[in-house]
Amino acid sequence: MPTQITADTSYNYGPDWQPNFPPAVTKPSPKPGRSVRDRTPTIAAIVRDGQQYLGKKNISLKLDGRKVTTFSYDHSTGRLGFTPESNLSFGTHRVRVGAGDGFGLTTSRSWSFEVLRRQRARDRA
Repeated sequence: MPTQITADTSYNYGPDWQPNFPPAVTKPSPKPGRSVRDRTPTIAAIVRDGQQYLGKKNISLKLDGRKVTTFSYDHSTGRLGFTPESNLSFGTHRVRVGAGDGFGLTTSRSWSFEVLRRQRARDRA
């Protein structure tokens, strides 16, 4: 006879129990594929794990392939934020955010955005 599951059923996960949900990276900013005119845009995302505490040490950020360590992370909101100290070059930029939890589950999300030149007055005529 199959096991019946009721509202009173309890589970003993034991020492070998493993979660099946890695951290998640959502709400990337600037939005993927979008263009911005700000040469020091705030790069942000929400990085969370429903089963584990994530701290800054669990998260990595790369901008154009270079590791960034000066980003901020607020555990209570899950918000990662980074504003470049110097102007980004005009053109396309690639962001990669990675996260790993204490169970060894990892995730990453990559996206790109473009920094556009400001339109000059004579270009608008």
